[in-house]
Amino acid sequence: MQQTIKHFKTQKRTISGIAALAVASAIGAATVPTAALASPQEVNDVPPPLSAEQMSEHPGATWFAVSDGTVFGSEDKPLIPEPASAPDDGTVTPFLINDPIAWTACFVNHDEDYPLASYTYWGGSDPKIVELQCGYHSTANDTGHGWHHISAGHESQWRDRIKQLTSGDPTGAGWDDLMSFANDSNISSPLIDIPRGSNNTRCVSAPILMYDLQGNYEYTFNPSVIFSTDTNRVITSIPSSTPSC
Repeated sequence: MQQTIKHFKTQKRTISGIAALAVASAIGAATVPTAALASPQEVNDVPPPLSAEQMSEHPGATWFAVSDGTVFGSEDKPLIPEPASAPDDGTVTPFLINDPIAWTACFVNHDEDYPLASYTYWGGSDPKIVELQCGYHSTANDTGHGWHHISAGHESQWRDRIKQLTSGDPTGAGWDDLMSFANDSNISSPLIDIPRGSNNTRCVSAPILMYDLQGNYEYTFNPSVIFSTDTNRVITSIPSSTPSC
């Protein structure tokens, strides 16, 4: 069975004032690390709304996320159909678990190494590709990696991030769209990048700015992503208000 690694791509657009706000927000938040999901981060200077041009590039989006000038729009359907069920044969969407092959790998064959998305880490001497894989989760000792491990530990928190938006789906559908976008932003352009030599991992964090259906700013959060420097795969992804690195 052929595997296809889909590199998570978003469209780059510069948004005046957002980068400076995000840096200031992350630096201030870094002094109070916590892994808990807290209330939206307060800001004194509200970022400007997204432009009509920026929103038109994401038809059907019900909310938008922005990081380092990159705009991500969530189409009105989740990565995994709600409730979780296999897509029809031949279904192709731009989302993470996007076809019967990927679905079978993650939920039928339990292929923990199957790649769902890949991101580029630029922090070393050479670029490194980090994969988000199907992974696994062990309830007995709370270990694992990838989609299943993130789902077991933090899916409800990621869903809450979407439900916080006035135009967000009331069930938080599309949570792993947002999670994968955050992974990409955190790994490729981190504002916090901390090596953890005791277990050969890195913890990275960068702010994500959230916008509603009309492109109005609503809140900022600072997710943290931990990936292995041995296997180059995402261990977990936490939608924390302040960096938990």
